[in-house]
Amino acid sequence: MKRQTGSIIAASCGAAIIVIGMAGKYLPVIHGHSVSEANGICTSTLGMLAQGWSPRIQADCGNVHGWDTATGLLIVLGVVIILCAAIGGLITAGLFQSATSPGE
Repeated sequence: MKRQTGSIIAASCGAAIIVIGMAGKYLPVIHGHSVSEANGICTSTLGMLAQGWSPRIQADCGNVHGWDTATGLLIVLGVVIILCAAIGGLITAGLFQSATSPGE
């Protein structure tokens, strides 16, 4: 079990990164709206018109899009870390061994 401690720690870190990404994406942080909701408002027809009218709204929507992308990448990164930890754990446990012995 001691050999798999690194895989367990990596999987835990991956899960924590997913939680941070989900919290950043879906908790209300921008005027009572989540990042996903705010990005939806910015990409709507009314949001596009407002961006053309006000440079401040255009800058705010640019920031929201950046945060939406960053939180999505955190979620993907967490999943990749968990998958790598699982594969590493299987390799350390010896489940991926060659079919022939090294002496043959």
